Amino acid sequence: MIMNPVNTALRFSILFGAITLSSCGDKSNSEEKLFEKIGSEQSGITFVNTVPENDTLNQFTYHYLYNGSGVAIGDINNDGLPDMYFSGNEKSSKLYLNKGDFKFEDITESSKTATNQWISGVYMVDVNNDGYLDIYACSSGPMGKNVKKSNLLFINQKNSTFKESAKEWGVDDDGNATCATFFDMDNDGDLDMYLGNHADQFFANINTPYSKGLNLNHQNQQHLYRNDGNKFTDISEEAGVKAMGYCLSATAGDFNEDGLTDLYVCNDYH
Repeated sequence: MIMNPVNTALRFSILFGAITLSSCGDKSNSEEKLFEKIGSEQSGITFVNTVPENDTLNQFTYHYLYNGSGVAIGDINNDGLPDMYFSGNEKSSKLYLNKGDFKFEDITESSKTATNQWISGVYMVDVNNDGYLDIYACSSGPMGKNVKKSNLLFINQKNSTFKESAKEWGVDDDGNATCATFFDMDNDGDLDMYLGNHADQFFANINTPYSKGLNLNHQNQQHLYRNDGNKFTDISEEAGVKAMGYCLSATAGDFNEDGLTDLYVCNDYH
């Protein structure tokens, strides 16, 4: 079971923009509106991902300053109501439990899903096939010494709490992660993972020729992980995806209809 995230806070804003536009375009009060906006005073969702700009933190020093963040939606306690996990950059990510009637409760602390690093994308996915959604959080952010960038995997404990287990599962990659895509690569019934990282080298000369090995290092390498049941194994090199990149997103689908899932990867810069 996998829930696709609405990746980036921008897209989340677009959703509400669509709601607003549907109202603005309605010239007749008698016409039925397609959407109704639910305010934070009713929903209880007060999360705001504020990214402060200053002399040392800005788009010149970190080009992907506003590329990250996002929200994952899924039913973490199997009560039939979709819950929401918002990724935070300069503040902790937040998990909201759906109480019904468009009311949500912030259970970040009690669920043990708080973060203290730059989270650039979140995914609700059942990695251990136990029928409960887990949460995978990609981490990137500005460069610097002692900056935490290891990705996080919160395993659902089936009681509205989670255990951070990325290292145990072999997916605590400390590169500049932009996105993760979960899909059954080998049709064995569990979900494997493609992890997209972005390089921390931003070239002024657009004519710089790209190659897979261009300044390749662990931080900018793309990864493919095979799910072996209770741990992921990095098979990037044998699968042919080991390369330097500026990954923005990756979509899985059987594009040639041969019964095997393929990958389409979007890159930035070169």
